[in-house]
Amino acid sequence: MLTFLSEKRAAVLAALLLLGFLLLLSVQVRLPDAGAAVQSGLMALFAPVARGTASSTDSVTGMWRRYVALRGLEAENASLRARVAELELEARALEEAAGESDRMRELLGLQRALTLPTVAARVILVELAGPFRVAVLDRGSRHGIQVDDAVITPAGVVGRVTSVSPSACKVQLLIDSSSGAAAMVARTRVQGMVVGRGMNELGMQYVAALSDVEPGDSVDTSGLDGIYPKGFRIGLVATVGDSEGLQRQVVIRTAVDFRTLEEVLVVVGGEGEPAPPVAAR
Repeated sequence: MLTFLSEKRAAVLAALLLLGFLLLLSVQVRLPDAGAAVQSGLMALFAPVARGTASSTDSVTGMWRRYVALRGLEAENASLRARVAELELEARALEEAAGESDRMRELLGLQRALTLPTVAARVILVELAGPFRVAVLDRGSRHGIQVDDAVITPAGVVGRVTSVSPSACKVQLLIDSSSGAAAMVARTRVQGMVVGRGMNELGMQYVAALSDVEPGDSVDTSGLDGIYPKGFRIGLVATVGDSEGLQRQVVIRTAVDFRTLEEVLVVVGGEGEPAPPVAAR
């Protein structure tokens, strides 16, 4: 019995409260004078119950309002996060557009400064991990490009065209192990042949043991190979090793970063005239 009353306490209290108000109504009808006293007693008896009920109701109402407010904040935060993500994408797009604009401005400046005919092209594929270091451009024979045309950027020499289709061409990059370009040290006019040694690195061969070559020297094309016009930047001397027999071991860091190659100029129409100083910065 006690267990039942404990489990049904809320229902029992509600029933007692209802019964009390019915008794109050009956007494007021039958005994108007005694109604006030009975009403006062019943109010004193059931006031704690009413307060508890009201407090519980207020608590539930407050919890519901807080829940609704939190849900609103969550939705607002989600909307703000989405807007921040959109703004970040827009900022990256603007940054990329600004970078491309700067690169194209430099490329156009080089094209205008050259006395050689050139064709601007975009790099659509670069292979740097395989046995051959090559790139594919989006310009081909219908744009005047031929095999053995030199490919350059404002930074320096990229490579030479090895095959051509009407709308594309393949370029052997200067860092390919089977590439080669006639070169000279700008400061001392020491000449040799540069060959690919890996990512952004070349070796300069046929440099005499007593030649004056130092780290930091600029190395440019000499024009003696009939492919690369004279005066284009190849790179800077990184290290000069001890002489081995009649030659020195010279390592060159390329002027072009082949990992970020995007736009280039193809020198069309053969060897042509030497490059002006602006091309050999």
